[in-house]
Amino acid sequence: MGTDPSSTVIFVLSVVTSGYILAGYCYAFRYRTARESGHRLYLTCATLGVGLTLISLLFLFAVALLFCLFSHQHPRVLLDHASSWELLFPVVSAFNVLIAYSGAKIYNSLEGVKYTNIRKVWQKDDFSALLAYATSHRKLVAVTLRSRKVYVGLVARTNEPHWECSHITVLPLYSGFRRESDLKLQLTNRYEEVFDYFERESSEERQSDGIKDFYVVAPLSDIVSSHVFNPEIYKRLGEEPVVSSVLDLQ
Repeated sequence: MGTDPSSTVIFVLSVVTSGYILAGYCYAFRYRTARESGHRLYLTCATLGVGLTLISLLFLFAVALLFCLFSHQHPRVLLDHASSWELLFPVVSAFNVLIAYSGAKIYNSLEGVKYTNIRKVWQKDDFSALLAYATSHRKLVAVTLRSRKVYVGLVARTNEPHWECSHITVLPLYSGFRRESDLKLQLTNRYEEVFDYFERESSEERQSDGIKDFYVVAPLSDIVSSHVFNPEIYKRLGEEPVVSSVLDLQ
């Protein structure tokens, strides 16, 4: 019982395409496969596509059995019918893409699944784990750049795990530098008064836009080190007068 070669090609493409939809859009797989490329990404998409194909076949088989049950026909009638096999590849192809898209949309709509899956991936390397901890616990982070410039603030936005995770965005509360002689941290600027001004004088919309104007985007390639920053501990350890003046916390 032959099949149309074009149907076979469409079927194979649907397997890979449906797998790519899951890998690229469903939060359950998107962040795990985000940094894969080349043959590894293709194999992942193909594996997911084969899984979807099995689900589609089981679903269609169940529908066929129900049809035979209610029409009082023996399942062998469908197996012997040539048109049933001719339609199999196109129908499975359509179901693969439909299940992949609708399944990803339903899963992504569940509360908290995006952050849960991002956090799982972030735990796989120390820098991402630090960002995840600082973000979830609202901790300050100190980011040191190659220029020895230092920004201390809240992680405002990070790249989702992706093929090229290139930067993080920090809302700085303090900034300074590391001394060239011993790399000791020196904080020289404080921005809290600016944020207090926006809270007092601006509408909610202008507050958001004004604060975004202070975002600092740091390329990962320029970051030398980063760590959680505790102002009280740093203030106690600081030896320079500028430390007390800049970190004059309430």
